[in-house]
Amino acid sequence: MGKRLKVINDYSEVGKLKRADLFGIIFVAILPFFLLFGNTYIFFGVSFIGLFINWIIQKREKKLYEKDKPYLYSQYIVATFTVYFLILISSFFLVFKLQLLVNIMLVLTLYIYLFLVVALIYYFFNCLYVLELKRVFPFEGSNKSDYSPSMRELSRYIDLDTQKKYFTIVLIEISVYIVLSAFALGLFLKNLHVLNFEPLPFIGSWVENQTYLTTFNLVSLFSVTFAIYTITFPWKNRVKFKATEAKKEKDSSYF
Repeated sequence: MGKRLKVINDYSEVGKLKRADLFGIIFVAILPFFLLFGNTYIFFGVSFIGLFINWIIQKREKKLYEKDKPYLYSQYIVATFTVYFLILISSFFLVFKLQLLVNIMLVLTLYIYLFLVVALIYYFFNCLYVLELKRVFPFEGSNKSDYSPSMRELSRYIDLDTQKKYFTIVLIEISVYIVLSAFALGLFLKNLHVLNFEPLPFIGSWVENQTYLTTFNLVSLFSVTFAIYTITFPWKNRVKFKATEAKKEKDSSYF
């Protein structure tokens, strides 16, 4: 067990985090479940606790993770702040009994919350990946390199046409993710009654009438998304690799 933890600590994205921050990102993902109790005071309590923890994590991010920052970590912090800020707004709407606005805020909150879930799932499978990787390849050669310049640094080594293609592909990936996550959220709201939980008024009645919100269509949409990503990810990696090699070659010419 200790050997596996060492592998995770040395090679995974989770291993880049300090223990306090790891517990913090897990806690802020679990905390919104208290909203199911539906009490106004709970709404205020959850929002203030979440925003306070988010503030602490932000302060630590600036001090501890300037160079070796885990993948999706900055986005996770921004999404966390947005989630709890929307919950805080919902709390004020609850006080004034503006139920429609509360429902709209909660749907937006749930939609952004999906990103937190996706990020945690990514970290989990990344740990499994590195464990299996180091089981198959327990050692590595001496040419290990952590050199990974940002796309901003590499932009001068990428021609304008390629930059346009790269940016367009990024926009396509974001659009596909938004469509997939919105579809999944709609299907979830449509089937809340299975969990013995009454769907949100206004939003719940609308999604229940959408016949295209089915599990089969969700699986089909996920398959299309996966197919698109299997094409775009390798192409983006090739562009970055070529630009990185060009940068290394130019940097070496100075010496």
